[in-house]
Amino acid sequence: MRTSPLLAGTAALAATAGTVALVPRATGTSWHAVAGLVGGLDPGRVLLLAAVWGAGLLAYSLVLTASLPGLSTRQALALNLGGSAVANAVPAGGPLSMGLTTAMARSWGFAPARLAGFLTVSNVWTALGRVAVGGAGLAAWSLAGPGGAPAAGGGLFAPVALVAVLGVLVAGAQRRTAAAGRVVGRVAGRALHRPDLAGRFAAGAVEARRLALDTSRRSWPRLVAGLTGYSVLLVVLLDGCLRALGHPAPLVVVLAAVGVERVAAAVPLTPGGAGVADLGVAAVLAAAGLGPAAAAGALLYRLFTFALEIPVGAAVALGWLALRGRRPAAGPPAVAAPAGDVPARAAA
Repeated sequence: MRTSPLLAGTAALAATAGTVALVPRATGTSWHAVAGLVGGLDPGRVLLLAAVWGAGLLAYSLVLTASLPGLSTRQALALNLGGSAVANAVPAGGPLSMGLTTAMARSWGFAPARLAGFLTVSNVWTALGRVAVGGAGLAAWSLAGPGGAPAAGGGLFAPVALVAVLGVLVAGAQRRTAAAGRVVGRVAGRALHRPDLAGRFAAGAVEARRLALDTSRRSWPRLVAGLTGYSVLLVVLLDGCLRALGHPAPLVVVLAAVGVERVAAAVPLTPGGAGVADLGVAAVLAAAGLGPAAAAGALLYRLFTFALEIPVGAAVALGWLALRGRRPAAGPPAVAAPAGDVPARAAA
């Protein structure tokens, strides 16, 4: 029975690789044509694209620092990259990603009681941001896009939006939050033979809700600014990828493609939406008549927003582990957060 997680993980990774391999064929081109376009990239353009990617990470760090007062921009970048490396590389890596970022935040002196609120704020606002960008992209395409509707994203938008709406409804009332926490606690209690977990989870969910609402009321301008800046820079990144390949596309097409990618990446079919999100972006670009550049642009864009985060984030996580082993645990954060504030991580 111990081999089942390994087999499941291997199957998930194989499915991911197979889906990515299908991207050129799904857009009516070949890997040879894609390689020809990517091979002709100007190194200076690639460095510029990397700079845009880095600027996007900085913009998203505002979401994390707003979710956890006292968290520095450097620490926010480390949480984002380290967590993304795990989430993007491991099947169903979300819990492992949160475990890593929680351990990192605790090593910097943030109290465990504040972690649930941080995770709630950052993840809920990130999910709402994905839904907003996805909805804007699909709406823009429907109103002014060339060709038919991007079905690759339309089929995924409804379930993702439904989950986000349900999350808001659950958090909207303390009674519903406690009930949801009690259900999760009962499931965990049965698995661990701990009947006391239902009450503890309910109380923890209510406290996390209180902390999250307090933080959101104080920090919503920074949260909105961070998510808006990050989304705009993703559009700039995809537009830059297409221009670097010599096949620029209308803004409405780029916006629709980014919207589909944001929604598809949130669907936990593969790590970080790998393959699914690539196909979604490529399908939108192909529907706009970009030919081989549809697959090349999608893969180049996802190289920055998905693949590059794995080695960079792994290096960050290993660096944190090395520093943690050489010095004692950190004291309280330099900037004390007001009572009721929080910490955690959401994959951008």
